[in-house]
Amino acid sequence: MIKLYQKRIWNDENTVNVIAEACLHQKTKICVAAVKFFIVANYDDNSSESDSDGSSEDEAQKIINQKGHVGSKMTRKKKTNLKKAMKMLERKDKRRSKVTYNKDFLPIDVIRNPQDFGDRLFTRLKRSNERFEVKLAIMKLLA
Repeated sequence: MIKLYQKRIWNDENTVNVIAEACLHQKTKICVAAVKFFIVANYDDNSSESDSDGSSEDEAQKIINQKGHVGSKMTRKKKTNLKKAMKMLERKDKRRSKVTYNKDFLPIDVIRNPQDFGDRLFTRLKRSNERFEVKLAIMKLLA
């Protein structure tokens, strides 16, 4: 869900609240990942673009770049692959243009009940026997 939020596919209030519930999870890895999601305040467009699924886009770009290649004959298969790649790129561009992303609000600002979330997180912190780094990350989030 964190990756989907960063890719701007699911960037709504419900996603943020599910990630907030993950901060209270019993497994340390899930908790740490969710806490780090909220701690990171800098959502840079370049980092989210580079995290996206670039393999299919790279293949599509290669196919499109090969369109101008004069060394070989344009077969029916190459034409269909080129058309598919063009459609895929157009579809991704349309999706990106439809998604609105407001940088003014951080994910922590849209948690439904922040007071209850903070109380539950503090209770988890008091009872936990986790490593120091985990406790420190939770304290950063609470601060």
